[in-house]
Formats: sequence, structure tokens, C-alpha cells
Amino acid sequence: MTAIMPAPAIVETGSNSLRLGPFTFGKHLKRWYEPFGNGQYGLIVTETNAPLLVASSSATNNDGDVIKWKKAAPSLTAGPWLMRNHYTNEGEVLWQDNSHQLHLISASGNELWKARVDGQILGDVTQIDIYRNDKLQMIFSTEKSIYCLDRNGNLVDGYPIRLSGVASSPVAALDYDNNRKYRILIGLKDGSIGNYGVDGKPISGWKFEAGNSEVITLEHIRIRGKDYVFALEKDGTIHLLKRNGTPRFEAKSSAAHHASQDFYFIDGETIGKTKMIYPDTTGNIVVLQFDQAVADYGLTGFSAGTHLLVTDITGDNKEDFVVADTKEVRAYDSDFKRLFKKSFETAVSGKPKAFSFSGNQKKIGIIVGEQQYLLDLNGDLQSGFPMPADRGFIIFDLDRDGNLEVVGHYQDELICRNLN
Repeated sequence: MTAIMPAPAIVETGSNSLRLGPFTFGKHLKRWYEPFGNGQYGLIVTETNAPLLVASSSATNNDGDVIKWKKAAPSLTAGPWLMRNHYTNEGEVLWQDNSHQLHLISASGNELWKARVDGQILGDVTQIDIYRNDKLQMIFSTEKSIYCLDRNGNLVDGYPIRLSGVASSPVAALDYDNNRKYRILIGLKDGSIGNYGVDGKPISGWKFEAGNSEVITLEHIRIRGKDYVFALEKDGTIHLLKRNGTPRFEAKSSAAHHASQDFYFIDGETIGKTKMIYPDTTGNIVVLQFDQAVADYGLTGFSAGTHLLVTDITGDNKEDFVVADTKEVRAYDSDFKRLFKKSFETAVSGKPKAFSFSGNQKKIGIIVGEQQYLLDLNGDLQSGFPMPADRGFIIFDLDRDGNLEVVGHYQDELICRNLN
């Protein structure tokens, strides 16, 4: 493996980004502070397709985990996602089946409601506060529509938004000024970007001119008080736009051969010095600085289809890198020095997930075959793992009793286990 040294990244972050020390993750996030019991508090965050959840330091499992509940989910195609009940602060579990029906499961395992939409959900389901009254709604998109549901599964006024074409990106709810006055953006296959207010009506004065290919990712970046709407086309073209959709900064290079939706940003002193990190189709981890014509390789020698997670697992307020490559997981610190390498007999499925524990501890969750693993920064296995699971999983104190649960999908069931 070869490595480069990343430049320092500083200054402001956008309201849709998570800042940990000197770096920023450009992912659409929902966040809230909650008590875990025993006087401990933490920030709960989820990102696209990957729960990033703070857990109490008491999460170590003893032998013989306890199954709290099971729920039949024979046709699960998306999720599970963690949703917050804004009345009780309990965690609830949302998932979608192959008939495009959403199911919300309570902390105790009861199905609260079902709601059918017009297609498979693209990307994540995000909770936002449209009415700015600390009550949350769920926003998401299909290829045809943008949906916003209240906590009872009912459509919010103005939704669904029927798109003028086929969606090419997940919906992005951008909160430019961190005041919950969202703009709802989505890419379409004709290369255009739809821009709507929270009332579901198109925003007047939106002037984005479609490029050569469809937009697949939309993010908000904020540097020194200036907003940039980041739009990435399928062919790798990068747009850095003003709020009205006109160009604000011209990136000197493109994200050619990008391989997945695993994009991260490290804020610079200027937008030009800001970096984008992603895996490419040839097995490299690319570090692209917006004002440079040629991108660097942070790490090389992986396989095509590699998945990347950028998070601080060492607790030093610097970005670390976790790479899932076929049957291996490797972790590197901010200087690209390897922290651990863990090999398995079968392939790792999808992207690693970060679970933040109190005391700056972070652990890495992965699915291998039909088992879920939780690894520490040395690559050692968390007590009580592996557990059966064939899809992404959630770790959270769902019922707020001071004990953590893990919820995963296995053999046509959603299973909630007590970790304490």
C-alpha cells in the first residue's frame, strides 16, 4: 500500500455535515442528544445507508444474548433505519418490503403502521423538522416521487412531490443556515436538479443548467460563511453551486471512475483546498482537492468494489479510514498507517458502519456472510459477537431502559437482542 499525507482541514461546516475535530463528513445526517442512562449522554447520528450511533460504554455483551423480540420481515428490501419518536425519545425501526410498503416497529416490537409508496426507496430515510416545533417527519424518495410522512405514517401537506422525470439521486434535505428552513433537492436522469421548498412547491429562481450526464449525489458544503451545493454527475463532473444553482467555484478535476456512494469531504481553508475522498473502480482510495487538476491516491492496491468509511476511530480528532475489500477489513489512521487488518473466510457485505461509544471509543460494524461483527480499533472482536444477521444492523437503547439493543435482519425476521 502507498500513502500520502493529508493537508490540515479547518474552518466551518455545513449544517448537513458532521464535524469531528478538524474534518467534516459530507453526508446528510440527522442528529440529537439523548440520555443513555447512568448519567451518560451522546450524539446519535445516522448517515446514508449506514447507522452511525452513539452507545453507552456498557455495551459489552455477556455470554448468552437475550432476544427481546422478533418481527416477521420475509420480504425486507431496504433498511432497517433507526427513527426517533419525538414524544418518548425512544428508538423505532423502519423498513421497506418488496411491495414498496414501509413498516414502523416500536421499541417493544409492535408494528405501529404500514404505508405503501410508489417504488423502492433511493438512499436513506431522513428525519427533518419541517414545522420547526421539535416534531419530526420522515423524508425520502423513490424514482418517481419525494415523500414526507409524519410519525403516524400520514403524508405531510404538499407531498408526495411527483417528479417531472426519473430520479437519479436520493433526495437531499439541505438546511443552509441551520434554521430548519430546508431546501429539498433531487437529481433527475435528464441531468437536471429539482429544487423544492418544504411545502412541496418548486423554488423560483433556480438556474441550474443540466450537464452531460445525470446527477447522482447532492450535498451541502459551507466554508467561511459561503454555501456550496455539491452536485456530482455520473461521469464524474463536479459542480459547486450557489443556492440559486449557478456556478460558484469550478473544480479543476473530476471524480473519474468513482465506484460507489462512499463520498466524504475534508474541509479546507477555502473551497479550493477542500478535499473529496472516495473509492474508484480500480481499487484506489482517491483524494481529490477541488483546486488541483490531478487527484492523489490515498491508498492503493484494493479490489474493484471496495467500500470506504471515514471516521475517527482512534479518538484523536483526525480522520481515519476503514476499507472493506472482498474478504478483508483494514483500518488506517490519518497518516494512512495501518491500524489493523482482519481477514474472513467469506466476503464482507457492503459498507462498514461506525458505532461510537462513550469515552471517544468507536467500533466498526460489518456483515460477513450471515454474521454481524463488531471490531475495535485493534481489529479485535467485541464480546458477544458475531451475531446472526444478513443485512445492516442498528445498536441503540431503543426503550430507554439503560440497556443497549442490537436490531438486525436474519432469515426473514427482524430480531432485537439485548446486549446487556
